[in-house]
Amino acid sequence: MPATIITTETLDPSIDRASIDREIELRIKAGAIRSWVDETAPKWTLKTEWNVIGENGPAA
Repeated sequence: MPATIITTETLDPSIDRASIDREIELRIKAGAIRSWVDETAPKWTLKTEWNVIGENGPAA
C-alpha cells in the first residue's frame, strides 16, 4: 500500500480565497504533508496529502 494518500474536496466557488487558505492551514496543523487548491475546475478543489501510518511501499 502507498505511504501517502491524497484526499480531494470540492468546495463552493462562492467561498473566498482567504477562507480556503484557512482550511489549508488547518489541514497542515492536523498533520497533512501538504494541501493545495486546484483552480482549474469550475469549483474550488482542495487537495490534501496525508501520511498513511504503518505503510511505506507498494503492496506485495
